[in-house]
Amino acid sequence: MKTTLKKLAAIVLVSATVLSLAACSKGGSAKKVSKEDFVAKIEKEGFKTMDAGANEENGTKENVVAFSEEGLMVSYTIYNSKDDAKKQFDEMKESAEAAKKEGQIEKLSTSSSKITASGAEDYMVIVYADDMMVTAAGTPDTSSKVDSALKAIGVL
Repeated sequence: MKTTLKKLAAIVLVSATVLSLAACSKGGSAKKVSKEDFVAKIEKEGFKTMDAGANEENGTKENVVAFSEEGLMVSYTIYNSKDDAKKQFDEMKESAEAAKKEGQIEKLSTSSSKITASGAEDYMVIVYADDMMVTAAGTPDTSSKVDSALKAIGVL
């Protein structure tokens, strides 16, 4: 009986350790970056940036759009509040899920901070953290470049 309890205790401890390591892994959530860091890092990746300014109708304080020669687009947006950013992210997630059901999106992956969607002609990643949202778009052929740009920015 003592051996069984020891084995059970060992299994519980190992399981708890594995779960705690999984919770601390890098893949769990997006990271917020400043506008200055975004611009510096995305330009280092060869993108040209344009400051699109605030848009009170959309509840945004800052917006920068970046374009690459390959036709990739990455936008950086700071919302007036965390609630505004969360609301916009949730709306995008709902729209993506509806598009998936309608067959407009072939592959869709969502989490509490990231949406990845791809179809025959488009590839898009939306990352949300705090009051920031970064949206990156390309084609399925350029998906690795889109992902690489997001990693270089530091949001993933």
